[in-house]
Formats: sequence, structure tokens, C-alpha cells
Amino acid sequence: MRSTWPGRRMPSSGPELAGESLLASPRGSDYDMTTFLEQLARKQLREILMQSPECTNALMKIYNDLEYEIYDRHIVDQLFQRSRSFVMEDALGWALWCKLVDSGRIYFASVPVGSTPSPDVCMAENNEKLKAISSIFDASFCGGTQGHDGTLILVEDSITLRNNAIFWEDHSKWSSELESKTVVLGKDTAFPLEVGYYDPHRAINTILSDFRLARWPYNHRYIYLFHYEEKF
Repeated sequence: MRSTWPGRRMPSSGPELAGESLLASPRGSDYDMTTFLEQLARKQLREILMQSPECTNALMKIYNDLEYEIYDRHIVDQLFQRSRSFVMEDALGWALWCKLVDSGRIYFASVPVGSTPSPDVCMAENNEKLKAISSIFDASFCGGTQGHDGTLILVEDSITLRNNAIFWEDHSKWSSELESKTVVLGKDTAFPLEVGYYDPHRAINTILSDFRLARWPYNHRYIYLFHYEEKF
């Protein structure tokens, strides 16, 4: 498996990772989604590690590349962020994410906020910071541990996202390894917002179930937008 995202390439051989449908849960589920997805990730990981030593080695390589920042941490943060060291379940989530990116069906954009997010308890402070994007989005932050941290609703007529865009803090580029495609989303399009620390499996679930996600990681002055096209 290879990845168009920056950093060392994914192994060309290794575990046959679970498909999208296994991670995508029904919308409106009453599950504690974080607990459910963590349990599912552990189950997947056990099954993969039992397949063969090659599967174990492939995931260990991905884990080490995450831990030692062979994968650019700035890029990894855009999807998920930990307050502690990575775990093997993160390697599985990252492998699945790279597979989705390489499918060409994930579209990206970034929005400058101009400031980094404050902790979840600072609700008024984060809402004040989000006013910086009020010409583009009606943004609200509520924090907490249940549901999403907030919502971005597009107030501009449209926004364009690209499937081969790669964003850093001070510049962006288009990957040449994917056929470049764009998607235009119209006014009132909503993005669930997640701020700071976040789990990769929950991020992927949101993108596959709700088709969109907005991420504002700690120490980042941009919000990153993800959109999933179910069909080409």
C-alpha cells in the first residue's frame, strides 16, 4: 500500500485492511461512539495481527513511522491528535486513512483562523476566535465529550475542495500522484467541527457517515476541511 500523503510510503505488502463499511456506523446511533470505535479498532487489530507475521510487521512499521515522525506530524494532526504516545490502533487508523486518500474520494481545503484553539473548557474564548472566519462560515463551538465540538455552516455561496491538496502552516501543494479533481459545495453546507485531541477511527467514521469533517487541531492556526465523495 502506498500513500499520496507526505512522509515515508506505506508498505507495498502487508495486512489487507478492513473496508470502509466496517468503520462507518449508522447515523443517529445511540452508542457512545468513541467507546464503540475504540472497541472495534481493537477487534480489527487483533484479527489483523493474527493473520501473519507480515501483517504485524507492516503495522509495526506504520506505528514506528508515526511515533518517530517519519509521517509529518503537522499532517497527521489534521486528522487526529493524541495527548500521549501513539498506540497500535492509531497505526491501523492511519493505514485505513491513507487508503481512503489514495482512492481519490477525500477532498481537502483549509481555512485560516489566525489563532490556535484553546482547551475545550474555554468555550467563550474559542467562539471568539472563530469569529475570524465569520465571512466564510457561521461557526459555533460547544466543546464537551458527547457529540461533536461544534459546527461550521457555509455562509459563502460556495467553497471548492481538491482531492490532491496537501496543507502546511505556511504553504500548500497539489500531489501529482492523484488525478486532480475538485468538488464545489454550496451555501449552508455543514461540517461537524472537532477541536484538539481526536481519535483516528472516530474521525474516519464521521467522514464516512456524515461525508464531512472540520478539524482545528491544537497548535494549528488553520481549520482543515474534509469531504468524502461516496461515488465518483
